[in-house]
Parts: sequence; C-alpha cells; structure tokens
Amino acid sequence: MKNKILDLPGTPLKIIIKNNKFLTFYIEYKGNKAFVYSPYGNFLLEKKIKETLKEKREDNSRIISPMSGKIVKVFKREKEKVNIDEPLCIIEAMKMQNEIRSKKEGIIIKSFAEEEKIIKKGELLFIIE
Repeated sequence: MKNKILDLPGTPLKIIIKNNKFLTFYIEYKGNKAFVYSPYGNFLLEKKIKETLKEKREDNSRIISPMSGKIVKVFKREKEKVNIDEPLCIIEAMKMQNEIRSKKEGIIIKSFAEEEKIIKKGELLFIIE
C-alpha cells in the first residue's frame, strides 16, 4: 500500500505509512511536499491530494448540489443553451429557496434535476459542455 493522507471531515488527520495507521497533530505544506509531524516520527510525503481537489473545484462543467433538499423548479433542460450565472434550478432546503446558477457558458448535455426530486448535498445536477 502506498503512503497516503486520509482527510476525513470531523476527525483528526489520519496518515498511513507502510500499512501503519496513526493520527497526526501537524502537517506543513511546502510546494508539492507535505511534512508530517507526529508522535511516531516526522515524515515527508508527496502532496497530490490538494492538486486533485483543486482540479475538481475548477471543473465548471459539472453542477453539483451544494445542499440537500427538494428541487422545486427546473429552468433548463438537456440540449438547452446556458450563459454564465444563468439560473438552472431552485432547491428548497430548510424552508428557503436557493437558486443554483451556471458557472459556465455552454449547452446542457445531461440533466439529473427533476422537479419534486429529493437530492443530497454533492449530488450531480447538470453537466454542461
């Protein structure tokens, strides 16, 4: 198994080195390296997780639900053209209506949004080409 950093929300950072799992207290990033300081010693790891997350954040072609809730209105369907910041749908969460807008200009090649559909946070709503 390769060395890796597991960042699980709400938990201390877990490090796996040579199949040994342990918790760390401090990680310092310098360039593409991660310096891990723990009670079990200090380690140097190649940092690839942050670059992968950055690439995913910059991918504007996938519109992901930022919250759990119910889709109450869909403005755009497949094969329709959209402009930047144009409304795509409305999600109702905790009695508030939240407008989901396009981050990119293009054509919707796939729509997973349907009115009255219950969705979860992180669920894919639209793919724009």
